[in-house]
Amino acid sequence: MYKAFQTARARQWRYLATISVLLPVLICLLLAWISAQRLNANAGSNEAATVRHQIERILREAGIAVDIMMPQLARDCPSLQLGLARMASQRPYFRSLMMFEKQAPFCSSLLVTPLDSQQRWNLSFSRSLRVIENTPVAFSYPGLLLSDYDPKTDRHAVAVVDGQYLQDMIDSVAALDGHLIEVRIDGAPGFASRPVPDGFVKGSEVELWKESFVAAGAHFVILVEASDRLVWATWLRLLAAFLPAALVIGLLLAWVLSRVQRQRLSFGEQIHAAMRAGEFYMAYQPVCEVQGARCAGVEALMRWERPGYGSVSPGVFIPAAEVEGAIVALTRHAMELIEKDWAAMSLPSSLHMGLNIAAEHLVQPTFPEEMLAFKQRLGPTGPKLVLELTERSMVEDTGRAQDNIARLRAGGMLVAIDDFGSGYCSLSYLQQFPVDFLKIDKVFVDAIVNAQQESPILDLILTLGQRLQLAVVAEGVTTPAQYTYLSARQVTYVQGYLIARPMAANVLACWYLRQGQDVMAGKLPDADENAGSEEPA
Repeated sequence: MYKAFQTARARQWRYLATISVLLPVLICLLLAWISAQRLNANAGSNEAATVRHQIERILREAGIAVDIMMPQLARDCPSLQLGLARMASQRPYFRSLMMFEKQAPFCSSLLVTPLDSQQRWNLSFSRSLRVIENTPVAFSYPGLLLSDYDPKTDRHAVAVVDGQYLQDMIDSVAALDGHLIEVRIDGAPGFASRPVPDGFVKGSEVELWKESFVAAGAHFVILVEASDRLVWATWLRLLAAFLPAALVIGLLLAWVLSRVQRQRLSFGEQIHAAMRAGEFYMAYQPVCEVQGARCAGVEALMRWERPGYGSVSPGVFIPAAEVEGAIVALTRHAMELIEKDWAAMSLPSSLHMGLNIAAEHLVQPTFPEEMLAFKQRLGPTGPKLVLELTERSMVEDTGRAQDNIARLRAGGMLVAIDDFGSGYCSLSYLQQFPVDFLKIDKVFVDAIVNAQQESPILDLILTLGQRLQLAVVAEGVTTPAQYTYLSARQVTYVQGYLIARPMAANVLACWYLRQGQDVMAGKLPDADENAGSEEPA
């Protein structure tokens, strides 16, 4: 089963490595496409802004010319014609400046061009702008006709803008990036850039930018389009610039993941190497008997001090050892360390010593022989061993576990359920296995703020332990209020930082000589002080 797990996890890591390479590439493809769209849109926006600026400038000049002519509409042509010709020649963009009477021209800045007084131009009776073509004043190019009407004289002032200015300007702007620019006036076609860009196929164009504005009373629309090939070419150009970097990032991610993978897949080997190198040691946390306030035992806790790294949390390496199949070897190594420590500590044999046992170890056929041999090696002065059953993994072979526990209890060992109430199998263990202790998880103890409060769930667990005639150990006791609360409810043992922190074997030996028989000395407030501080009922 472990090999199957490793195979599945290795497959997952391969998927992650593949994704780590592909993800930056896919992101690069997407960002390059978005950037290509934005670059072309920005180019289209700039081109449209340039065209708009020029159109507004040309129409502003035309408006000024019309405004100058309006007060002079009452005069006759001979007195006006030279002035019109001079103004048309001095101001840019104009093809001609004209005056109309009853929709027919009667005066023009074009001195040599005859006027057809019979032709009606259908000019508007307000200021207006329109495109004109095929007229004597428009020649072969379309032009813009800006007119205004004077009702007193029934005459019009007209400025005809040479469309070639607009056409050349639009052609020049469109040629910069190979775009097609079209200007529509009042919904009708006005001007379009020439020639059509290479590769531009009708129906395959992509709209880059569309801009609307009003000038001289007319509604203009500037449309900038490009061939889809141009958009793809921009995208490919961006890819050529950024795809190598994306590939490098992807490969770096894959390399980092491969390093992490090797470390995680070889955690079991690292644990075995650490055992050989002597990086593990045991720390012992005293357990206080509430009645008498003396040290009744210790819990043996494994610690890993890794050179160049520091302390590795038990919350990391113990679950990893279970997953990697190294937990049994780690427990055996812990027993070897305990043997050496106990021989040097010279502590009384009446003390209990708790040792965490994993489910994988508990169900092994050789487990009773190992533990009995361990007890024998500790000798007659050894402590009373308490096997603490952890809930990190479920006991699968309950029959084997029951037999092993029965043999060990018959051999003088005790059994405890560790972290009772925190896992999914606490009650299951309590029902299936004969036990001697309940160790209440610190999460329930942490909820105690003062000794007078109510804690229904904790009280329920304590009542359960008493009804089953089990010794109850409260873990994680850190405050006098918690100790007082638990003592009032006849908890058998307490363990936590209020009593003492986990300590090395030599420190424990000194601590026991100084405080072992009066663990709570100076740690609880005096009864008189408590009584004086309580409010009257």
